[in-house]
Amino acid sequence: MFTSSLPKRNTIYLWFVISSLLFLGAELLAKPSKPSAKAIVNKCIQRHGGGSRFNSIRDFYVKMDIKTFSEQGDIESLVHQYYRSPDKLRAEIHPLVDPPTKISWDGKNSWQLVKDKQEKSEDEKQIARIQESLKFIKLMILTNLLEKGSKLKYVREVTPKGKSYSFHVIMQANSKNEKIELYIKNDYTLLGAQFYWEGGKGLFKVFFDEQREFDGLYLPKYIRLYRENEMILKASLRLARFNALKNGDGFFSDLSEKPKMDKIRRGGRGGRNSR
Repeated sequence: MFTSSLPKRNTIYLWFVISSLLFLGAELLAKPSKPSAKAIVNKCIQRHGGGSRFNSIRDFYVKMDIKTFSEQGDIESLVHQYYRSPDKLRAEIHPLVDPPTKISWDGKNSWQLVKDKQEKSEDEKQIARIQESLKFIKLMILTNLLEKGSKLKYVREVTPKGKSYSFHVIMQANSKNEKIELYIKNDYTLLGAQFYWEGGKGLFKVFFDEQREFDGLYLPKYIRLYRENEMILKASLRLARFNALKNGDGFFSDLSEKPKMDKIRRGGRGGRNSR
């Protein structure tokens, strides 16, 4: 044999190198590389309607039935929310019992209108709530998934006990190093997310159930929000529309201004084709 002409020490060294390479190859085969976080997120965006469609969103209107849960009691409300990219939001809240309330964030300041009286809000909790709602809306229409400069990291795959599906957990950090764990099912629909609100003090989880087509995009028909492991909100979407708001930016600072919407085209109400 060829190796018989080698000194004994060199022969032993050669076999050591070969066996090490074989062991390393076996390890690589036994531990496949993690899936690509970027590829999974891109497939999720495509699954919900495509990046070009989401990138075309200038404004977003949603009509929801919401029920909140707290120690003070449960509250049911009909809520209209108007979002304008990148950071404007107006919410009109109509509880079943109490008078309606309007609140907004115009990109710099928070406003509220109660009993026909508008005032600039300096309440830190109110400002935090409207900011939370802004993040919530952005997540629902995948805005954070499309954010440039964000970093993605694949964490793990989870199969919930008693469920027939599994989901990928992907950590996303934006340019401000704000982190969110995305839950993307194996069929690439967005199942939910885990994140911190309230200055990092509260751990929240949101789950999106029963994806439906709304105005050409697939959005969750039902939404559940938890603080730690306690449900604090559930919502049901009645209607969602994109790029239909005709008001200028003053609509988000003047709460007496009424919304002006384009007429709904035939077949544009959405809520069809569950995924």
